[in-house]
Amino acid sequence: MRDAEGGQASVRMALPLWWIETIRQTSTARIGTPTGPGRGPSCVDHCHDAGVIRQPDVASPSVHKPQWESHMTPIVPARDGERMLTHSNGQDWLVSWHPVDDPQKGKAHGAAGICVTAANEMVLISHDGEHWGFPAGRPEGTEAIEETLRREMLEEACVTVIGSRLLGYSRSECVRGRELGLVLIRSYWRAEVRLQEWEPEFEIRHRRVVPESEAKKYVRDPDLAATRVSFRALDEAVAGDGPRPS
Repeated sequence: MRDAEGGQASVRMALPLWWIETIRQTSTARIGTPTGPGRGPSCVDHCHDAGVIRQPDVASPSVHKPQWESHMTPIVPARDGERMLTHSNGQDWLVSWHPVDDPQKGKAHGAAGICVTAANEMVLISHDGEHWGFPAGRPEGTEAIEETLRREMLEEACVTVIGSRLLGYSRSECVRGRELGLVLIRSYWRAEVRLQEWEPEFEIRHRRVVPESEAKKYVRDPDLAATRVSFRALDEAVAGDGPRPS
């Protein structure tokens, strides 16, 4: 969505979609084909602007609903400091959302970007064509966090960041398992972006662009806690006065 999760590739099916990039350290320099069943979108239109693939704004067979959602009321975005239990690769984690004025202590786990175009559309990515979320990644070398944001948005979503605004943080604490006590902190950003040609090189194989108001129809992570964090990040991204220049 690594260290805690990055230990083994199977974690990406239990932790946030945007954390899958941390598995790179234990497989190859980059992840190859996902282990889960992958299939592309069932209905796509090829647009002429930057080679982006746009899909209909209504739900389609390619919009996957995880098993945990089959008998649920509408998903509630994560509340400030609310701790949500999730299970990953034999370990239990408590995941929570924290606003900008409540930074958390722990191991820096990089940045995730809610990418918004000039047309108020959101850019989503997927490794399997079913679970859609945000591009994200960890720092390389001595990168500052916003340098990581710009690089990962380009690598995973093929977009150029032209402005950004910090939205908040996710905190993940291992409460049972081999990494007991490990705390991972990830920052979330609204990123004003410019679309580039879609030329996927790494583990992300699919990109779609949807109206900002429709994003929650598509964003789903394999577990409920991660999806609630994603929904909170979406709410924060559409609030306020927009991003500041990078």
